[in-house]
Amino acid sequence: MFHDVVLRCSTPNCLCECFTPGKPLMRHCAHCNHGWIAHVDDHQTHILNEILSGKKTPYDVGRI
Repeated sequence: MFHDVVLRCSTPNCLCECFTPGKPLMRHCAHCNHGWIAHVDDHQTHILNEILSGKKTPYDVGRI
C-alpha cells in the first residue's frame, strides 16, 4: 500500500515544497536540484536514525 507523502526540502533557505524526481538524475529534485535525502523531513530522519542505530526495527515503527 502506497501513501502520498510530501517531502519538503530541508536544505537551509530552500523553498521547495515537494520532491519531484528529475529526468536525467532521478535522485535529484527537478525543482531545486537538491538530493532526495534533503527532502526527508525531521520526523522521518529521526525514525530512520533509530532504525539505523538499532534502537528500533521497521516493524516497531510501522509505516515510515
